[in-house]
Amino acid sequence: MRARRTVALAACSFLALIAGCTSGASVENAGKPPPRPPRILNANGDRALIFDPMMATISGFDRIRGRVWQDREIAKTANDIVCVLQCRAVVVSTGAGAKGGLYQVAEQGRSAFPVSGVRDARVLAAVSTDDAVVEETVGGRTRITLIRSGQRKRLELPHSGYRWVESPDGRAALAFTVQPDVREARLLQFVRDSRGWNPVGNGIPWGPISDACVAGQGDVVLVLGAETTLIRAGNDRRKVDPSLAEARECALGTSAAALVSRATNDRGDFRTVVHGLDMNGRMAWRRDYPSEAGVTAHPNKPYVGIADGRTFTIVDARGQNVWARDGVAAARFTSGGQLVTVSPKGEVTWLSTELLKDAYRNS
Repeated sequence: MRARRTVALAACSFLALIAGCTSGASVENAGKPPPRPPRILNANGDRALIFDPMMATISGFDRIRGRVWQDREIAKTANDIVCVLQCRAVVVSTGAGAKGGLYQVAEQGRSAFPVSGVRDARVLAAVSTDDAVVEETVGGRTRITLIRSGQRKRLELPHSGYRWVESPDGRAALAFTVQPDVREARLLQFVRDSRGWNPVGNGIPWGPISDACVAGQGDVVLVLGAETTLIRAGNDRRKVDPSLAEARECALGTSAAALVSRATNDRGDFRTVVHGLDMNGRMAWRRDYPSEAGVTAHPNKPYVGIADGRTFTIVDARGQNVWARDGVAAARFTSGGQLVTVSPKGEVTWLSTELLKDAYRNS
């Protein structure tokens, strides 16, 4: 599964994630930057990938053994980071050219990841060198190459700069260009089988897209852009309130959806606004935080989780708090509904699903 350039701050490239991402105006701050919480770039039942913006480090954690590797160089060069082997390793795309531009980092150290001989190549998703998705640009023309059991299928595209997002269980995916003011752009859809990724149709014609999320087996999609839209069961499109157009991030499950807006003031202070949506695309609730809050949606229950840097709160479909825990700087639901948390000191914990059952039952 891919720890895409945006997984905790879904509308940012990894480079912007390092600097701080906003969807509103930002004024350069010459003073000392405010503390920023860690970010969970990806997590499953056994592994987690954590970015510490204050130390500019990427770390891999094991549920039993704790931190198993840490790298200080990735944040200096990475354009994209992709989890492979259930996050036991990551593939890094640097844009440095065919030699050294793509490499893998794991507990055993760093090694090459030879999936493309093209100088301008980015790995969008990968399980291995025989099962990957790569954006390649040659002579000004861009293509997405699907590597399935070592065989290659190329999709020629009119634009570059594609972002790849996957459903929580990794069975469905979307790809879309983040270039502004594009024409003839399409929202590309993919499904996964035992051999790798397959395209679904020819994509959906769409204007500029700032972010998109997908849940289930691709049957729920939320697309953010000039007309933010919730798509259900393939053809049921619900336009979201246009007053939420400033939102540049999303969090989505089959029964929960949220839009996220961010901004900083001239002192560098963060502000995050979270808009909870019902599954018809209507705004159901709103939360405003004077911090760089992280947002995660439960994969199949009607809950959205918000970590404001100190406290993690689970909110139901009506906007009511159903569970909270202090001492949580970041949190993320896994595809199985388990909760992975990071403390302000950087300690990573996998919480038992039994811990939340009573809260869900009473909501």
